[in-house]
Amino acid sequence: MAMAPESSITAVQSGGTTVVEIDGADTKSQEIQLDLAKASIILPGLGWSKGVGIPAKATFTLETSDGRTTISDFSLTGDGFGAAGDVTFTKNGLISADLSRVQLSPSDNYAVAVTASKNGYSVNASGKSADLRPFLSKLRSSSGADDGTSRSQPSLAIKAQLDKVYGFNDEILSNVSADVSVRDGKVRSVDFRGVTGRGQAVVAQTTNRGATGTVTLTSSDAGSLARFTNIYTRIRGGLLNLALSTVNGSDWSGSLDLRNFAVVNEAKLQDIVATPTGDDGRSLNTAVRRNIDVSSEKFQRGFARLVYVNGSVAVENGVVRGEQIGATFQGLLKDQNGRMDMTGTFMPAYGLNRLFGELPFIGIFLGNGRDRGLLGITFKLSGQTDQPKLTINPLSLIAPGVFRQIFEFQ
Repeated sequence: MAMAPESSITAVQSGGTTVVEIDGADTKSQEIQLDLAKASIILPGLGWSKGVGIPAKATFTLETSDGRTTISDFSLTGDGFGAAGDVTFTKNGLISADLSRVQLSPSDNYAVAVTASKNGYSVNASGKSADLRPFLSKLRSSSGADDGTSRSQPSLAIKAQLDKVYGFNDEILSNVSADVSVRDGKVRSVDFRGVTGRGQAVVAQTTNRGATGTVTLTSSDAGSLARFTNIYTRIRGGLLNLALSTVNGSDWSGSLDLRNFAVVNEAKLQDIVATPTGDDGRSLNTAVRRNIDVSSEKFQRGFARLVYVNGSVAVENGVVRGEQIGATFQGLLKDQNGRMDMTGTFMPAYGLNRLFGELPFIGIFLGNGRDRGLLGITFKLSGQTDQPKLTINPLSLIAPGVFRQIFEFQ
């Protein structure tokens, strides 16, 4: 069979150009090769992209029949990423995609099948491993703000079964199963289960009642989960119970309860106890006449109320309790620009100080309740959430609890 000569055309894409080679011998079936080195590829839903200048090639067979277009034997290859499979679509959109191999990072090794349903798509992913770091980074960077435009988004029914998923800080979850429903761009239901690298379970589930809904997250290894998501790397162990409720699918509020955990090598704790304060230059270490060791501090309880509105996370009534130290805190954990503005009171020798709060009458004036110790210092954390600036109020070092509120940052 005679072959038509190759034709080369250039298609402009966001961020660069693509060289396309088409074998057009058959008008209904064409062999196509793409050189994507000068093009950018973006998968916004997964937080993955290939930049201009990164070598990549794609080959596939394109067939059109009865208004339906089929891409078969599709193969995308690049340095550490690629995909292979078949895709079918019409002018109205995607009908199905059966990708036997998906590798968006070197740690990926899974397959994806997508099928069009009445109002959206069913997505099934399964395989040995997946790297969730790009997706987690996208979730953390999303402001959640609405630009006022109306967008029609398809519903998604996502199911996944993976032997391992990779997160940040060398943390891995194994035996992962997930069942997620998304409508109008909002998560409507979640059933997630996995096991941390220390062999402890992680379970997330939703309960929907009409327009309202509640999501719960539990794990007996809070530290591994915090490192996996790159939220905080200093926690070790801990029983985590998180419950958040919503009435509109966008704004959430609830409570975080953390028990029996440790905080290791947190520099800001050391700064609080060692920084000179006041005109006399005393620190908390000086005030209690000993060096408070906060290199590995154990806590029996941590609790806070969380409020998420328009991409901002606020903390109310926060408290951590240990036998050696404790703290209360409140404020803005992260706004839409990724900034923090939190205040609180730090108390050394917390187990001893708390006794004053338990004493009738005396505790009212000196201890100011169960969570305000006799001796402490107020502080403020402000700036970018990942690297906030610590400010200590020098007037608060020796103020009894009931008076210390006067000096707390406003």
